[in-house]
Amino acid sequence: MIRLPCLKGEIGLMVLRSRWVMLFSAFYIVATMAFIIQSIPPLIPSMMKDFGISHTQAGLLMSILFVPGVLVSIPAVDVHRLLWC
Repeated sequence: MIRLPCLKGEIGLMVLRSRWVMLFSAFYIVATMAFIIQSIPPLIPSMMKDFGISHTQAGLLMSILFVPGVLVSIPAVDVHRLLWC
């Protein structure tokens, strides 16, 4: 069951509008990030040749791209607690 926030009236309507804006913003950011991340694998063979890195190091390079996303998502737990009763 989905719990609605404890906001009513005009404030609740503003929160609802801002949720749609936030949803579309998040979708745009995630889609953009997916395009960026998917552009790296075709470049890996030439990067391995040019920089002399191994397959393991190239795999680590791909893994490092996801670390900022994990670190940024950690505070989302606290935001969720503040917005929902």
